[in-house]
Amino acid sequence: MKRCAFSLFGRPTGFLLILLLAFPALYALSPTEGSPRILLPGRSIWPMDREWTFKIPYLGSRPTHWAIKRLPEGFTFDSHEGIIRGRASSRIVFEFEISAANESGADSCIWQVEVSRYNGLAPVMGWSTRWLKEKEINEQTILDVADAMQSKGLVAAGYNHIIIESHWQTSVRDSDGRIKADPLRFPNGIKHLADELHRRGMRLGLSSNASPLNVHGLSGSFEKEAIDAATFSEWGVDFIKYDYCCSPPISIVAQQRYGAMGRALAATGRPPFFSVCEWGELMPWSWGVTVRAGSWRTSFDIQDKWKAGRYSKRDNGIWDAAMINLRYAQHANRGRAISDPDLLLIGSPSNGCTAEEYHAQMQMWAMMRAPLVFAADPRSVSAEAVALLTHPDLIAVDQDASFRNIVEERRADGTHLWTRQLTKGTAVLVVNTGESPTTTSIVSRPDSSSAWDVSRAAYVSPSDLERIVLSPHAARLFIFE
Repeated sequence: MKRCAFSLFGRPTGFLLILLLAFPALYALSPTEGSPRILLPGRSIWPMDREWTFKIPYLGSRPTHWAIKRLPEGFTFDSHEGIIRGRASSRIVFEFEISAANESGADSCIWQVEVSRYNGLAPVMGWSTRWLKEKEINEQTILDVADAMQSKGLVAAGYNHIIIESHWQTSVRDSDGRIKADPLRFPNGIKHLADELHRRGMRLGLSSNASPLNVHGLSGSFEKEAIDAATFSEWGVDFIKYDYCCSPPISIVAQQRYGAMGRALAATGRPPFFSVCEWGELMPWSWGVTVRAGSWRTSFDIQDKWKAGRYSKRDNGIWDAAMINLRYAQHANRGRAISDPDLLLIGSPSNGCTAEEYHAQMQMWAMMRAPLVFAADPRSVSAEAVALLTHPDLIAVDQDASFRNIVEERRADGTHLWTRQLTKGTAVLVVNTGESPTTTSIVSRPDSSSAWDVSRAAYVSPSDLERIVLSPHAARLFIFE
């Protein structure tokens, strides 16, 4: 059985290749069609001492029958849904033999998993409620969204988190001082919701705040860290986004407050992924690891625009966020944590960017190993947006286990060249930052006779790399193996 090789990228051949060269958009095939393709790298890393519900990402038509060999003691496997559940309490390396079959074909591979003490080695993928109207944040909406993510192949592609950013809690605590879920929005409680998502092979994220109340006047966790962490653990919450609204803009205070929550979450025995959302004002990249953060935001909330011209809370476009994140990415290397430039804008109802700019964002976020979290409503998001979000080569680059930093080259022609070493091969991204079309080039790697053009889903020769035409704010990603 071959080793899983999602990072080696799909290769269309024959007549399909001819079609793709003529019509590159055809590569955006539905994630729910055709024979199975298991979307796993050869090696992954799981945090130690955490309960895991992991749905194997894949493309292909449903239903799919799964089989697994070498399942460790204490782990279970759902052969209908392809879900692995279990927990490892020591550093160890597993090798799973995984196979998937449907009416169109089959795929199989060996997947190696290293259990590590690190908490944030793979960028989170999922959906955030940020763009939902306040009145829509409730149990039924979340479950409807989960079902839509399942049916459109988003969960199978790896988008398995649902993160409720606010309005899940009340403004007062119960008689024991415990944080309370809003009984009107979540009549069955948060644990029920977490159980429902886990049953679907998904994970639940909640936001809290490093102050007594958040910006909406709802309960935060300041000086209630221990009891809230225990409550989140009892509910089965998998991800905590910890905001810094209504808190002192002083670095040492932020470190103390985030440190208190980080320690409390670790003490539960079931620590969720801990996401520090301080917006980069107090340099969380310099202290995030010490507070047990799995990721930290590097900039303000992203706005649906390419470039703001100036940077502020309401002026932070795709390019602004990318440049800030790239500047501090070295602090998250070696697998210690993830540097987070904020949401993917793909599928935005306001259409503040061009299609080229949304494509460029997906490629840049993948190159930076950024979290792939989108906020467009999965129930109504377009097929084109789903195709971009689930693009297997871009997800492969994002989830690649290499922690090498990007080497950036700024060119006189207005293009930026990003180079990142992968576990197998090298990814090279060229971005046109100018306002006019441009023609640029990439020097072929001396050890590679050709490169895989991710956008066109085709091999290109060294001569093709000498003339790369880019529209304003467009990007092209190439893989040299």
